[in-house]
Amino acid sequence: MLSVFNVPDEVEPLKSFLAGQSEPPADYNKEWREIQSNAKAAGKEFSRVRVIDGLLSNYLKFEISWAYPGNVAAGEDIRFIIRDEIQPFATPVPILKDYWLFDESACFLMDYDYRGTFLGVAKLPEEFTKHYVDLMNETKQLSIPMNDALKKLGM
Repeated sequence: MLSVFNVPDEVEPLKSFLAGQSEPPADYNKEWREIQSNAKAAGKEFSRVRVIDGLLSNYLKFEISWAYPGNVAAGEDIRFIIRDEIQPFATPVPILKDYWLFDESACFLMDYDYRGTFLGVAKLPEEFTKHYVDLMNETKQLSIPMNDALKKLGM
């Protein structure tokens, strides 16, 4: 849900993007795409709903232009919610942060500082997982496919 993530491996690629390089290096994000491809071959799926504001940060433009096309090609379903176009989420969750669900049975909250630097991850007790599964279902229902969102945002 952040507009900027401070990821050490992305510092140089982000600089190149901001300097006007139109295409990422051929091996950009290779390890992540291999994880996705291997998971897909094993019958798993990756999906994300990206909550964004109508005005995109340079980091989000970078992520959308350089990372997401390859992720989608590797089998990830990427969808968007444009924050100012929806009402607050109806599903109550104990803490609203970025989170990962694994097989709808384990939920992990991601912790970042105000600059988007990753601070750590915490596995939620099982009794809270259903709340985040419900939130996932709600956000998927409210979201739109990446290409539709990019058209709305003029990209």
